[in-house]
Amino acid sequence: MIPDFKRINLEIDRTHKNVLEFITICKSENLYDSSYEDWNYKDVITHLTRWISFSANKLESIKNQIPFKDVDDFRKANREWYAVDNDKELKIVESGFENAIEKYKAVIATYSKEDLIKNDLPLGFKMDLWRYMIMDGSTHPNGHLLYHYLKRRKYLNFIKVLRRDGRYIFFVF
Repeated sequence: MIPDFKRINLEIDRTHKNVLEFITICKSENLYDSSYEDWNYKDVITHLTRWISFSANKLESIKNQIPFKDVDDFRKANREWYAVDNDKELKIVESGFENAIEKYKAVIATYSKEDLIKNDLPLGFKMDLWRYMIMDGSTHPNGHLLYHYLKRRKYLNFIKVLRRDGRYIFFVF
């Protein structure tokens, strides 16, 4: 089954809801107890914001046929972004995430239904466009939430993210 834009947006909206709940649930964490090897919840949100923004910019460049510089080394980019973003205030991080999700959805809306099944776009992955949209807008963010919940032994929150609205989160992908 190839999802339509309504379904893709539903998955992104569910992820957005999961992230907002994640922020609320993890607010009691010490924001100063953080390292690149052991992220706090603010670091997770910052990371997600960076990658969702990166993906939105990539999709926008592809749509407008503008060359785009992809990341050559994901680990190096993550480490550099962590160093730059580590001292950002929580309010800035939260608003950055909101802006990233909004832009991501706006960029996705510029594509056509026919574009969704294209698998020859320069995405950095050999996959259909719809899978890429769900991967960066839902699968990747939820994976980080799940990992953080497990690491912090918040098992009920883990289960809630894993099985939202009666379906497993990776069902569509």
